[in-house]
This record gives sequence, structure tokens and C-alpha cells, in this order.
Amino acid sequence: MLEGLDCPAVLDGLVRFSGRTNVLAWRVRREPELLAVHAAVHDVLAAAHCAGDHPLLLPHTWQPHITLGRSRRPAWNVPDDQLLPPGLHEPVSGRFVAARLYDSHTRALTSIPGE
Repeated sequence: MLEGLDCPAVLDGLVRFSGRTNVLAWRVRREPELLAVHAAVHDVLAAAHCAGDHPLLLPHTWQPHITLGRSRRPAWNVPDDQLLPPGLHEPVSGRFVAARLYDSHTRALTSIPGE
């Protein structure tokens, strides 16, 4: 499904999520190429009845990120500039060349396409 995946990956600051667990993550910019890949994967999973109805996974609300840490209690209540190492306060650019799906209920990690 994702043969030849190659799209911009721009890490741009931190983002925090709260809920069942608290998450500290590196925000990934919502570049058009990355959003197109996410929408295509979402459509395939929805057609296979695997996408579920979770509002945070819908293409228009999805926040791409790279998780740095998780905690069951409030954590990381300090300014971003104290959490990022020196030299990483500016955006970091790279490329996404592979994808995987993480099921937070089963904690299963699946490569896309499956092996």
C-alpha cells in the first residue's frame, strides 16, 4: 500500500496530550504529503473496518507526532526550552520512509504493509 513512501518529516516543537496517560511528543508539521499518506491509510483501514471512529485519527484532526515519553501522572510541567536539548530548538527536517500502526488497546505494532 505504501510502496515508495517518502515524504517530508519536520519536527517542530513539543506537544503534550492528556487522557488515560500523559504524553510528551515532538510535533510533526502537517505537511500536505504527510496528510495525503495519512488520509490514504485511514481510507484503507476504514474500508476494512479497522480504523474505528476515534476522532483524533480522522484526517482533519490528526496531529502527527513522535512520542518521547508517557506517564500516568502529570509530568513535564516545565517550559519546552528546558526539555529540548541544546541545538534542537529549531525545526529538524528529515523524511518518512516507512509506516506502522500502533494499537493502544492491544499494544500491538504492525508494519504497513504487513509483513
